Amino acid sequence: MRERDYGARERGTATVMAVALTACALVLMGAVGFAGRSALIKAHAEGTADLAALGAADAVRGKVPGEPCKVAKEMVEREGLDLADCVARTDLGTVKVEVKAEMPKPLKAIKVTAVAGNPQGY
Repeated sequence: MRERDYGARERGTATVMAVALTACALVLMGAVGFAGRSALIKAHAEGTADLAALGAADAVRGKVPGEPCKVAKEMVEREGLDLADCVARTDLGTVKVEVKAEMPKPLKAIKVTAVAGNPQGY
């Protein structure tokens, strides 16, 4: 009876496994990087919307010179984003600002909103 040589058939399987594991690790690292980049862009847009709303609210209340929505637009554009909408209520002393930020492909652009102004009753 002949003995079979199983070692010859399995030669090189460790290389294939190493390549497969490396490919999986690279895909996972890319996904984590993509998610991290998306989260940073969203946080940047939220912070910019907050600051623009606060600046515009100061303009509504006369604390800083200028038209409220113009102040908000300048602040948003300085950060490299787009002002999607701005509503200034001079009678209430409040401002609502909506900022648009482009996300990495294939995701769509996001819009974030911030409101600032006088506290109720003051």
